[in-house]
Amino acid sequence: MKNKDLKKLNRKELLELFLPLSRENDALKKENQILQKKSDNTNKSNTELISKLKLEQDGEKVNTQIIEEELNRVNEKKSVFKIITRILATLIIVAAVTVLLSSFAFSVLRVTGVSMRPTLDTQEVIIVAKKYNLQCGDIVAFYYNNEILIKRVIATSGQIVDINEQGDVYVDGKQLDEPYVMDKNRGKCDINLPFQVPEGKFFVMGDSRKSSVDSRNSTIGCISDKYIEGKVIFRLWPFNKISLL
Repeated sequence: MKNKDLKKLNRKELLELFLPLSRENDALKKENQILQKKSDNTNKSNTELISKLKLEQDGEKVNTQIIEEELNRVNEKKSVFKIITRILATLIIVAAVTVLLSSFAFSVLRVTGVSMRPTLDTQEVIIVAKKYNLQCGDIVAFYYNNEILIKRVIATSGQIVDINEQGDVYVDGKQLDEPYVMDKNRGKCDINLPFQVPEGKFFVMGDSRKSSVDSRNSTIGCISDKYIEGKVIFRLWPFNKISLL
């Protein structure tokens, strides 16, 4: 609209004409301020990074070491987040599996002590089957003085156990093949050998023969079936050692 045409309009008409333009101008100003603020922040961040990179004026070669440090810092933040996420996911899975298994014919136990090394170590989590048919070589969990101990079945009812000075174990006159034992030793043995296992009981020993206190010692003796919690069948934790037992 030309100036001479504008002069013909009254004050109200002029205000109504310029009001939308004024509002649009205000909106553009606000948008420009937001963009300017973002640009300032970006420029500041880029300026700090460029300064840190120490560009050389002659060839503008980037300091590789500084770039690597910056990338490592960024990657470390991502790695920490991933580790935390994995730990939380692992704990949730373990808790869910524990509740699920405990609801059926299984129990979940945490190993304490080192008498079953190297097969099982302290703080490992295992699954025990409550319905079992124990045989020689099976790992068993049983109650002793209100605690649960974990040992390996060596002989069952009526079998005769003998152990020589070198720690070799014989059952009914035949030497056992025990690849799971790393330190053959007669251990803390105060029973008379050869020894016949009483009816309805099991002769058990730990895989760490030197440190384990088990059926070789009269303090524990042979284990009655009524004290047995179950057969150890699975290692649940740590995840990198999950396996059948």
